[in-house]
Amino acid sequence: MYTLAYRNLGIFQENVVNRALADIVKYAKPLEATLTGDFMPRGGLHTRISASYSRKLSSNAGLTRARRAIPRQP
Repeated sequence: MYTLAYRNLGIFQENVVNRALADIVKYAKPLEATLTGDFMPRGGLHTRISASYSRKLSSNAGLTRARRAIPRQP
């Protein structure tokens, strides 16, 4: 159902792949994701498009959580 929603939109194939990847990242919140669109439209022009996402992890995030977990000494 999700992919059929893009069937009648007048957008470029690159936009379809980018929008779908944005939805995946928004709802699944992966650390990394790669989406490949393999298109074979009428006319025989085969197109394969890939889009990638990688979440940047903050080096301070783990330290901040660890500091909050340790109770303060009076």
